Amino acid sequence: MSEVVSRFVSEAWHELELNQLVCESGKVLYSSASTLRRGPLYLLGLNPGGSPEHERTIGDSLRDLEQGKCWNDYCHERWYPFKVAGRHRLQRNIIDLFNALDLDLELVCASNLVFLRSPHKDGIKLSADADRCWKVHEMILSIVKPRTILAFGNNSQESTFTYLTTKFPLTLRPQEGPRPSRSARLWVFEGLHAGRTIKVVGLPHLSWNAVHKNPEALNWLKEQIDAP
Repeated sequence: MSEVVSRFVSEAWHELELNQLVCESGKVLYSSASTLRRGPLYLLGLNPGGSPEHERTIGDSLRDLEQGKCWNDYCHERWYPFKVAGRHRLQRNIIDLFNALDLDLELVCASNLVFLRSPHKDGIKLSADADRCWKVHEMILSIVKPRTILAFGNNSQESTFTYLTTKFPLTLRPQEGPRPSRSARLWVFEGLHAGRTIKVVGLPHLSWNAVHKNPEALNWLKEQIDAP
């Protein structure tokens, strides 16, 4: 295990223990331990799904990193009810989107705004629970130093994208991009973090939206990601 990962696990454990989250069902990273290094992107969903009673804890996910976690949950885990890895609709849409963007998903640091698991969004108190996790995201941002955060789930006032508008001093207010479908939207804003400009691109929830199938949306995303 690298010194960076070891220090991250130690500091994240301390922070999440203070916030009484270590023993709760959930997860910190969906990507491998090796993604805790400098990279251009940070992928953020809202919170882990599934049944809290039958899934592992946030502390377990930190132990996985400590032991050198080498898999990406979107690519290599079997999610109920599928018996084959990567076949859940959310997994497929994320994998297909990254393929369409010519990006290697397994090289991208990936997490959720809230680490706590719930079957539905209503199972968390978004702002309060995100605040309990935010210092760990700050740790990740200080390691990865991404130019762009891809935040999926933006179709309501309480979303990952909307929460992030409160965390960075804005240099570009939220702007709407093309619509991948009648009910879905793409958004972008820019802000400052640790003296650097960071772009936050808001995607609709990828469980329900195959953004990669809309050429206009895909081209817009490529422009947002590739722009310096």
